[in-house]
Amino acid sequence: MNVLHLAIDEKFMPFAQKVFETALPGQNQYRVMRRSGGSYLQPSSTVQIVTRSYWFSYRLERDLEWADCVVVHFLTLWSARAIARAPARALAVWHGWGADYYPLLDGYLNRLYLPLTQALIDGPPGIGRWLRRARGLTEHAKELLAQPLLQHWRSQALRRLDVISVMPEEFEILKRSHPSVHARHHQLYYFSAEESFLPGPPSMTGPDILLGNSASSTNNHLDAFDLLRSLDLGERNLIVPLSYGDATYAEAICRQGRKLFGKRFEPLLTYLSPDEYSARVATCGFVFMNHVRQQGTGNISMAMLKGAKVFLRRENLLMPFYRKFGAIVHEFPDASSAAVRDVFAPLNAEDRKINRRVVMNYWAMDTVVRQTRALQDMVPSCVA
Repeated sequence: MNVLHLAIDEKFMPFAQKVFETALPGQNQYRVMRRSGGSYLQPSSTVQIVTRSYWFSYRLERDLEWADCVVVHFLTLWSARAIARAPARALAVWHGWGADYYPLLDGYLNRLYLPLTQALIDGPPGIGRWLRRARGLTEHAKELLAQPLLQHWRSQALRRLDVISVMPEEFEILKRSHPSVHARHHQLYYFSAEESFLPGPPSMTGPDILLGNSASSTNNHLDAFDLLRSLDLGERNLIVPLSYGDATYAEAICRQGRKLFGKRFEPLLTYLSPDEYSARVATCGFVFMNHVRQQGTGNISMAMLKGAKVFLRRENLLMPFYRKFGAIVHEFPDASSAAVRDVFAPLNAEDRKINRRVVMNYWAMDTVVRQTRALQDMVPSCVA
């Protein structure tokens, strides 16, 4: 089977490449749009870095004709057009990342930010806010100009897709939001327990707090700060990953974090290898994720596997996702709730055992490879 991968150059792609090469060795070609500063996949005989001209070129047409299966990693304007043009005999697969499909889920768009974070995004009154809004209107005007093409190509792509990989709960919302979607759900992975969660120290059971997963406003850091400063943190440190995302937002979070928590606020501002990152957060027995949407799955799963107590917002679809497997996941606390006094009571041994079993079962490398290899059985034109 010939598999054509259309992707952006992001941190998830090396793992995806390894899994596909394990499951379907020698059958993959990658066409990768490189973002500013990205260098996760290196050019090779199977990896080509492409520019925007590729999406309107004969090279794309030739690649699509070669492919028995086309996998889009993160749906962009350009890859949507490519999926729409894929031959009918080819299996069209969308491996969603979150930011590419959340705007398509009715009930989630424009509801991702909590009040303090929304105020930060809006900025203070005065000339600065006016200029930001003017820039925003300019960007919005550009979006409006591109909107007809985006809507057309995305609508065509949604109708053309055969397989979509997102969380099952999100897939059901996507189908309700877009009745033209007739694809089947099939789970593919950007993590495995053995390679993504187990490396580094074996436990996360110390007194410190891990907050969020990136320098993205969807983490709602400021609103989480508001809760945490109302708690008795004792000598706990607050470790906040901010090396990935918006640098300007990270600066604002650092200013406020240092103001509220002083030396106990420890931002992670530079990239750490997986082993270095695991070692750095090993003292974090408590993990707070203040996202409204599904995000930070890797951090959350690693924390669950290593025994940390995890808090998610009730709106976050990861809450029912984990709990349906029996995992012990706690609801993000409310400062006025009586339960807040037990926030820093660690998980007991049985709860830690349950969470470890859930993560190992769902993200086992054998399962990851098997699910990927199963794509070849879905291609009518391909003899496995």
